[in-house]
Amino acid sequence: LVRAMRNLPESELSRYGLTAEELNKDEDYIPGTAATEKLFAAWKVRQGELKAAVDSMMKPAEYMQDIMQFVVPSYVRTSSDRNGDNGAAFVDKVDALEQLESLVEDIDNARDFKTIGGFDALSEALLSPTKTEESSDTDAPPNHKPPSYTEEERGMAALVVGNAVKNDY
Repeated sequence: LVRAMRNLPESELSRYGLTAEELNKDEDYIPGTAATEKLFAAWKVRQGELKAAVDSMMKPAEYMQDIMQFVVPSYVRTSSDRNGDNGAAFVDKVDALEQLESLVEDIDNARDFKTIGGFDALSEALLSPTKTEESSDTDAPPNHKPPSYTEEERGMAALVVGNAVKNDY
């Protein structure tokens, strides 16, 4: 505990009401003393801040699921502990797929992509009808409209699948 706190810069120590001089004294920290209580209180605050920082970090697998829900309407999340609101905002499907493609370049993320059912979901995008300027999705009944994708969206989906396959050994 003392060693970890000693490694903090002076500016961090001052936020917790500590100084490097206090920590560098050659005294033992005995439970129940004022110095020990002060150090322990600072440690608890620091641990709380670190936990909050870790909890607020983006988790790639969850973010990939957010992207998949945006791109493929029929995609169902593999974990039910989240509601899909990761604060993700995408301009369009191509933008979302570009972000997904950059994520699956990492080997661990490519394996997660497989685990969350990304290959199956993007297969739907690759095998779906192509959306063209002239075609209209209004011909089919509202509940039976198959999703359609532009050539650019399908190309990005193919690139995502290709990179995920390449990196999922």
